[in-house]
Amino acid sequence: MNDFILLAASIFLEGLPFALMGGVLAATVDALLPSGFPEWVTRPRTKILQVGAGILGGFILPICECSNVPFVRRMLAKGLPPAVAVSFLFSAPLVNPVCLASTYLAFAGTGKPWMFLGLRLGVGLCIISILALWLSSGKGTGVFAVSEVHAGDSGHHSCGCSCGCSGHNTGTPQNMWQALAQGVFRWIHAATHDFVSVAFYLLIAALCVAAMQIFIDRASFLALMQNRVAAPVAAVGLAYILCLCSSVDAFVIAAFPGVSTGAKLAFLTAGPLFDFKLFWLYQSLFKRGTIIKIGLAVTFLAVAAAWVLEACLP
Repeated sequence: MNDFILLAASIFLEGLPFALMGGVLAATVDALLPSGFPEWVTRPRTKILQVGAGILGGFILPICECSNVPFVRRMLAKGLPPAVAVSFLFSAPLVNPVCLASTYLAFAGTGKPWMFLGLRLGVGLCIISILALWLSSGKGTGVFAVSEVHAGDSGHHSCGCSCGCSGHNTGTPQNMWQALAQGVFRWIHAATHDFVSVAFYLLIAALCVAAMQIFIDRASFLALMQNRVAAPVAAVGLAYILCLCSSVDAFVIAAFPGVSTGAKLAFLTAGPLFDFKLFWLYQSLFKRGTIIKIGLAVTFLAVAAAWVLEACLP
């Protein structure tokens, strides 16, 4: 029982600062863009361009999976196109510079760091694109569970200003300080709202992951990883149970002896996109049925890519 409490607390405390960072970042952007995104961002474009923009955002604004859930919730509520938001949600943990650098360093001792880095990036981007196009398509309508979040949650005025303007203050010092105080209060309210909503799911996830890591025998996964056919499936299952951050997961799988290249690829691509911790965190963003479908899609695509790679290898 002590091990369970210690492990659950460590998982929760590890993710808590990133959840807070995501809430603060979301509230800051919400304050800077009180009336929503400019028209050139929200006007219709091809889904491919929207997905590409979201992936590019993952390179530019690298935040982990615990941080970007509250950030994406707020951006969707402010009118960011779903294809951009979803592609950023999945790409940020996988394509950020820290993740790519750690992948290279983890496999530097194998003599094939560029191969693993290229495979992780290429296969990961393909899976992300498929998920983003599906979730933002007509078939994906109604997949989001963010109806409780609206741009009006921040208390914006009808003019779109969150901290006062000439339309509702006289410009006197007293009114200016009052408007500034109101803007700060709304920023704190928005950050707290996003942080608490994600922290609740993070706590549930920490308890579930701790229970699985203690009561599930990992030796069975190691035995399956010696089989070229079953190894990718076992590797994905291990990634879902361990719930590692994408900045360190490459060092873990690189240290496993006798694991095939395909199994390592499945581990590296599936883990950042879905695990048992993310199953709970995603519930503040997606409907539960959608989350299950995301998990099945990530599993199938990661395992299929690993099998194709194994078939092409000598």
